[in-house]
Amino acid sequence: MRVHRLVRPLACLAALLSLAPAPRVRAGVNTWTTGGPSGAWVRTLAIDPIDPSVMYAGTQVMGVQRTTDGGASWAPSNTGLTDPGVAALVLDPVLPAIVYAGTLAAGVFQSLDGGTTWSPISNGLTTPAILSLAIDPLDRTVLWAGTDGGGIFKTTDGGATWTAMNAGLTAPIVHAIAIDPSASDVVYAGTTTGSVGAVFKTVDGGTSWSPTGAVAAPAVLSLLVDPATPTTVYAGTFFTGMRKSVDGGDLWASINSGLDGTTVRAIARHPVDAGALYVATTAGAFVSTSGGAGWSALNTGLTHTNLSSIRLDPTDPRLLHAGALGGGGVFHYEQNACEAGGAPIACGGCEVCNPALGCVGDFWDDCRVPTALRKAALHINDKAPDSRDSLVWKWNRGEATELAAFGDPLATTAYEVCIFDQSGPVPMAVMHAVVEPGGVCNGKDCWKAVADRRFKYRNGEAVPDGVTKLQLNKGEDEKAKIVLKGKGELLALPILPLPMPFHVQLRNDLGECWQAIYTEAGLSRNDAAKFVGKSGL
Repeated sequence: MRVHRLVRPLACLAALLSLAPAPRVRAGVNTWTTGGPSGAWVRTLAIDPIDPSVMYAGTQVMGVQRTTDGGASWAPSNTGLTDPGVAALVLDPVLPAIVYAGTLAAGVFQSLDGGTTWSPISNGLTTPAILSLAIDPLDRTVLWAGTDGGGIFKTTDGGATWTAMNAGLTAPIVHAIAIDPSASDVVYAGTTTGSVGAVFKTVDGGTSWSPTGAVAAPAVLSLLVDPATPTTVYAGTFFTGMRKSVDGGDLWASINSGLDGTTVRAIARHPVDAGALYVATTAGAFVSTSGGAGWSALNTGLTHTNLSSIRLDPTDPRLLHAGALGGGGVFHYEQNACEAGGAPIACGGCEVCNPALGCVGDFWDDCRVPTALRKAALHINDKAPDSRDSLVWKWNRGEATELAAFGDPLATTAYEVCIFDQSGPVPMAVMHAVVEPGGVCNGKDCWKAVADRRFKYRNGEAVPDGVTKLQLNKGEDEKAKIVLKGKGELLALPILPLPMPFHVQLRNDLGECWQAIYTEAGLSRNDAAKFVGKSGL
């Protein structure tokens, strides 16, 4: 039997999980829990990207609080820090023991030992009230500081010297800074301009700034540049919810379904699912699974809803951490999209439940494929009425398949056919049909073995899922062959036109599978009524 592995959407992240060196506090499953720091008004959070059991909380009056066990316990980390009000924290992405803290009255401090000791690095900072910090993802010696009244400052030597970068920046209060991760000379600043909030943008590393399109808000408190599509920018505002731009800030649209009238102080994005966004607001935590098109509250167990910050665990994005004002400290949340009300979620055919993403396509890899281009033909007809629907899949010149791989469909081996949309970040099942073992169809055995060469399935009644024919032919390379046909009302066709690319898979309960991929290159027709195409490899 061929051994396949199931491809999960977060497989790459699962590998990272094994790197986490320390145990962490057990977050509540689909509920928030807290472990301190007791009484802290948390202004900002930072998580070690290599060891996420290490976290830092910048607080209003308690300086920096640090945990090394994922939030189970916290301790002050303030030696050398002369100002207890810490509004901004960033970590060096390569050497995370290097930590930068922006204070409310004493400028910027640096720690080279993970917060054990701090030193001031404010040479050139003429405004000591720091509201925001950002570190260049492409050059970690470059940092930006947003101030309360002095605009923006920049350092290119790790904080040894700072220079004001305010040409064209007419807003002196800078609440948020976001850097384009693909072109770090492109930077956005969220500000207050008098009584009107604005986003400013530089494309030359701060030499000059220009206002973007109007965001129509009293202030812009948080910003996020989408790492996969950097022209998509999100802005969290004071009192008026969220804004989104898909053209680098030229135009902004409100994305407030579920958020109207809410102040958004922080925004986080799922590292794999581009549509999954999380925000920290004055009304608690909210999540969107649609890039902001709609929002749902995520507040179960949250005893302090006036949030200042929200972060995803960098190695396990099911884990959320939120900082609260009002003495609430830091809260922790473990998402499990496979559970509702304590009961497991039941996914559909060809699906599997991923705790972070919910029901996604249960795509298998290492399936047998045709040995040449254009040798697996697919025809789908979606007609009215549904009794005229049809599907034909012919898998020819396939990789070597021994008869034993087909199992014993006359008695015990079941089959299913799946179509997976591969156009997004994770595979999604768009069609599923089962072919059951054994059985009697139209007064005869549904399955027949033909000598030692193939199995044939015939079912004129097309129950249970519309498949009327399945022929499985063994063979050496270029000789194996499969034909599957279906028709009628029981055949749950995918919605046409099909997104590209996509896969068709036939698999059995022995773990054997056969597949073909379809791309634009082999396409003859793909519209609302018909699909006709031939496979790639």
